[in-house]
This record gives sequence, C-alpha cells and structure tokens, in this order.
Amino acid sequence: GDATSITSLATTLPTALLQSGYSREFETEADDYAFQRLREIGLSPKAFAEIMLLLEKDRRKRSGEESKDYLSTHPATAKRIERALAAP
Repeated sequence: GDATSITSLATTLPTALLQSGYSREFETEADDYAFQRLREIGLSPKAFAEIMLLLEKDRRKRSGEESKDYLSTHPATAKRIERALAAP
C-alpha cells in the first residue's frame, strides 16, 4: 500500500541522489573532453554550446515544461552551456 511505497521511496531516494551526483561528475568530465576534441579539430567549444541550446529549445518545445535538473543525471543544461562558452 501507500506505507510500503513511502518506505521504498525513503530507502532508495538517497542512493539515487548520490549516484546522480557521480553521474553529473562524469558528464562534466565528458564535456571537458568534448571541448578538448573540438579545439583539436579547429572548432571552438562554443559549437557545443550552440548545439546544447538547440537541443534544449527542442526539448522544451516538445515537453512544454522546465527540466527537473535536480533529479537529472546530467548537469543542468544552462551550466553546461555556460561552461562551454567560458572554455578557452
């Protein structure tokens, strides 16, 4: 019943949130690698930001809602775009 569902959620949510933090860290490392590879082929990391903006615009258009970044395994899209724009 409801008590079982609440108990299950209470025991699994902390683990899921901790794991999502590790996943975000790996995603940030992957973004850094992408910035490096873009520079190696003569492109600016700003190209990454442009693609992320297009993907986010499309996602919002299709879903009609803001992303739930606090439960996402990926860093917030806005932060990823900001990092790409700030990358050397």
